Amino acid sequence: MLQSYKDELEGETSPYMQYAPKFAKLASDQGARVFLNETTPAIQNAQPLTEPPEGAVVMKKENSIAALTNRVEAQIAPMALIGYRCQSECPDLTLRFVNDAHLNHKMACLTAATLYAAMFERSPEGLSVD
Repeated sequence: MLQSYKDELEGETSPYMQYAPKFAKLASDQGARVFLNETTPAIQNAQPLTEPPEGAVVMKKENSIAALTNRVEAQIAPMALIGYRCQSECPDLTLRFVNDAHLNHKMACLTAATLYAAMFERSPEGLSVD
């Protein structure tokens, strides 16, 4: 699991885009499956949105991440895209804590479900949640 954190925001010249392929190769050479977990600090909202989120910025980032995913033959948890879709359909949904820049329980659940889908190649729908 290679996780980004604001280090992929500069596109192809970013540290994540430079170093993730090196770590992916190390992992795949050992027989491991490679997963990219793209974090979303730039789009996680603590307060409900007053207007729809800007899709062009998210899609530019997602296109870079998709190209990297294909290049290193990895699976991806495209959390910026998932956050964007959730915000577009439900602007009052908050994705981070008010007093803390970390993802809240809703975004944590979305992340876990997305990672499950990437790892097991099936929907987490119907799984029990305790």
